[in-house]
Formats: sequence, structure tokens, C-alpha cells
Amino acid sequence: TGLDIEGISEYKDEKEVLIGPLTAFRITTIRQIARNYAEIDLRECEQVNSHDDDDFDDD
Repeated sequence: TGLDIEGISEYKDEKEVLIGPLTAFRITTIRQIARNYAEIDLRECEQVNSHDDDDFDDD
């Protein structure tokens, strides 16, 4: 549910979106590219569950 800001971004060669506050993500993949560089894939969670110990209701 991000807002595409590629058209106004300073970094023209990158895909960028603006993420709203309180948006939760689950890490799906971490790839170590170099010693000080990693690529991390995320999936937005459907909703945050505040009623039990499971933080997310997206499974």
C-alpha cells in the first residue's frame, strides 16, 4: 500500500515508494551481497494483531 514516488525521487535508477506510518512487514529473504551490503525482501502484513502473542495475522 505504498505511494509510488519514483517520479519525484532524487535516485532515478531506484524504485521507491513512500510507506505510511504503522505499516508492518515480515522479512521473507535476506541475501548477503557483500560484507557490508545485504538485500532484504519484505512482505507487507495484512494487519497487526494486538490481542495475543502472535504479532501478525498474515499466515
